[in-house]
Amino acid sequence: MIAAIVVRLPFLRRPVALPVGFALVCKDTDAASRLSLGRELVEALAAAAPGRIVHVVADSAYAGVRVPANGEAGPDESEGQL
Repeated sequence: MIAAIVVRLPFLRRPVALPVGFALVCKDTDAASRLSLGRELVEALAAAAPGRIVHVVADSAYAGVRVPANGEAGPDESEGQL
C-alpha cells in the first residue's frame, strides 16, 4: 500500500503522484489489516500537513467499510470511514 501526494509541476501538463509513505500488507497473518494500515498512512500524512485538506482515493477493498476513530474494528463502528 502506498500513500502519495499529487503535485503539478511547471514543466508537465498533467499532475504527478509523488510517493511519500508505504505500508506492507502481510496476508494470512495477525498483522494489521489493509484498512487499518491505510488509515494509519492517511493519519500520518494529515498530521505532517496540518491545516491542509487531504483527499483519500482508494480501491473497492476499502469502500464502505467503517473504522472507529481508535482504528480498532468492533461492534461500535460509527466514528469514521475511509
